[in-house]
Order: sequence, then C-alpha cells, then structure tokens
Amino acid sequence: MSGTFRKMRERSYLAYAAALGTTLLIASHAVFASERGLGPASATAVEGQWGYRSDCGSGHYVRFSAKPAGADVEGTWSDGTRAGGESGSFKGRLREGKLFVRFCSDEETRGGFPLCPAYGTGDDAYFVPVGKDLAWYRTWGSPADGKFEKYVELHRTVHGEKVPLDTRCPAGSN
Repeated sequence: MSGTFRKMRERSYLAYAAALGTTLLIASHAVFASERGLGPASATAVEGQWGYRSDCGSGHYVRFSAKPAGADVEGTWSDGTRAGGESGSFKGRLREGKLFVRFCSDEETRGGFPLCPAYGTGDDAYFVPVGKDLAWYRTWGSPADGKFEKYVELHRTVHGEKVPLDTRCPAGSN
C-alpha cells in the first residue's frame, strides 16, 4: 500500500470519526434537553388543559386549553382573581421553539384584548414548556415592541381534578 493511499484512508477515518462524534454530541444534547423540558414547543407539547391556582391575596386563577389546528394551535383561556378577570379565545403559531399567541376577550373591557372573534395584529404572549409545566410570557409594553416577561407557570390538569395550589405567597400578600 502506497504512503499516499494510506494517508488518504487515515484522513477518511478521521473525517468519519469527527462526523460520528458530532452526531452523537448533538443527539445526546437533544435527549438531555428533552428530558429536562428544555426543548422547543410543539403542538403536542402544549396541547391539552393547563391551569394555575393561588389563594394568596385576592387569589389568582388561570386556565389555558390548547389544541392543534392544522399548522396552528388554538383554544381558550381565562385569567383572574376572586374580584374578577377575563376569558376568551386565542390563536397561536409555533416559531422559534415557542407558541406565540394573539388573544381575544369574551367581554369588551377598556384597555383589554379585542372582543372575540377579532384578534390584535401583534403577539400578546408566548408559551414554552418548562419540565412538566408550561410557562406563560406576556408582553411588556406594546405588543409591537416584542418585549415579554414571565407571567406564570401553568400545570397540566386532568378534567374534574383541582389545579395544584401554589403556596409560595409574596411577603404581605396574605
């Protein structure tokens, strides 16, 4: 076997080993992220019934129900306290590993979301899986600014069962 042929074969093996190592590294990262809920949102990851419940202060109660609708996701939502709240529908689209949504409200409220079935033109919020939960990030300022802040983490719920109670109350809220 000539020296040139041997060097070419060694380079081939090295290139193959490097490609295999890179593939294994990417695959193990995907498994690690998926097991820890750090993966991107998908229609099946956000589908279903979600909720949040806290009795701190005036209380805080959230429901979110999502189902795939072709390439999009749609559903219903409610968010409020013992003193009042809002509810309505949403339409969403998966992008950048998140479910971006536009809300509409069942009742007309001053400064609130458009009355259903109309929707605003910008993203009102996005949702992303975090472990077994679903984090809700809402707009901070105008939706056109594209700034979001974490609002609440929702828990998957089962029909007929209570949403787990969040007992972590901020100081002075009870």
